[in-house]
Amino acid sequence: MTYRLDLDLVFPDEAGDYRKPNSVTCTACRIGVRARFRGVSLHNLRHGHTSQLLAAGVPLPTVADRLGHATPDITAKVYSHALRADARPAADAWEAAMRKSALTLKTKQ
Repeated sequence: MTYRLDLDLVFPDEAGDYRKPNSVTCTACRIGVRARFRGVSLHNLRHGHTSQLLAAGVPLPTVADRLGHATPDITAKVYSHALRADARPAADAWEAAMRKSALTLKTKQ
């Protein structure tokens, strides 16, 4: 039997072919229980991974590509909560720009 590299699967079986989705999910849940984590699922792991990448400042197109999303718009809609972490730096940058502008105006008067 030839290993199926052409499928490029994340969780292939021993021959590189498709696995039953429940077998992967059940394995992830068992590992979570052994590690004493509650509510572990592949969905939660994927969601947490994505949220952490975005909160760490990884560019949206890079994260979208990593997830296999067709466009970054899909990622932005699903994970907009993680992008809110960008609000503080944006507000700080705006404030700094306004202070600099105000200083420039004072020195011209």
